[in-house]
Amino acid sequence: MEDFAVTESWAGITICQLDPYEFTVDGPMNEQYLDSMEAYHPRYAAGRSGQAAIVHPGLLLNRSNDTRSPSYRIPSREAGIHAKDEAYFLGLVYVGEPMRTTWEYTDRYERRGRPYLVIECSIRHLDGRPILRRRLVRTITTDSAPIVAKREPTALEGTVAAREAGPPSSASADPDIGRRLYGRLKTMTLDRMRMFSGPNRNIHTDEVAATAAGLPKPIVSATQSMGHICELMVDYFGDQWLASGTLKATFVRPIVMDDVVGYEGRITAKTPSESGTGYEVSVTGANQLGQPVTVATASAVH
Repeated sequence: MEDFAVTESWAGITICQLDPYEFTVDGPMNEQYLDSMEAYHPRYAAGRSGQAAIVHPGLLLNRSNDTRSPSYRIPSREAGIHAKDEAYFLGLVYVGEPMRTTWEYTDRYERRGRPYLVIECSIRHLDGRPILRRRLVRTITTDSAPIVAKREPTALEGTVAAREAGPPSSASADPDIGRRLYGRLKTMTLDRMRMFSGPNRNIHTDEVAATAAGLPKPIVSATQSMGHICELMVDYFGDQWLASGTLKATFVRPIVMDDVVGYEGRITAKTPSESGTGYEVSVTGANQLGQPVTVATASAVH
């Protein structure tokens, strides 16, 4: 493992100290994220079977971004951009339970002239019980080296954005390989982006900050897109996905303000085991132009 300085600049990207972050999700905070995600299932809003409401996975992903570290500092002309992310959900967490997030830089490399940092992240209960483990890969966008993606419509047959996805139904006892899973369409308004990525001004919440980083307008946080996929998986495979599911995502094109995004999954493999049947699901998110924005592989035991 390579040693990193507390704060340094490498290949144009700032490596800053990442102090631990402790937080507790209360009812209003969870509700704010539910509004940002357009997620209103009772499991997140009111709780069930005498339990408090479950904390939405999108909130956990957001609160485990390195930008949430109290010591995170980078120049205003530089903005972090997710390239890839792996998330391993290890335990349910409920509203009112305190948590602690830690980060560690584990690698850095250059590819096609762009620098990348690899960061390992963990959220745990204060008594040490694990909740979420992540491996995120990020690069930067700046006014002199912006992330640019073409916005012309494409002709993708069967794209998820081309159909109005209905409410998901639960997985059958033994869904077949090839079965398709549909999420709800998500409209990425600036208000929802601010509820998810605020309150600070940044490339997700403020047009001036986005322009300063070389972007045409604010872009959606990659973890907001991941939260949408998590929601799809929980809708089909149940609450237990948040204690055993995995998600590996690549962000192939920025989602920008006012995009409408749909997600479609397809079961690609299933493996019987003592704890149930394991499923591999290929997921694609596409915008209203038919362009893929997020591609992912998720796993579940059902």
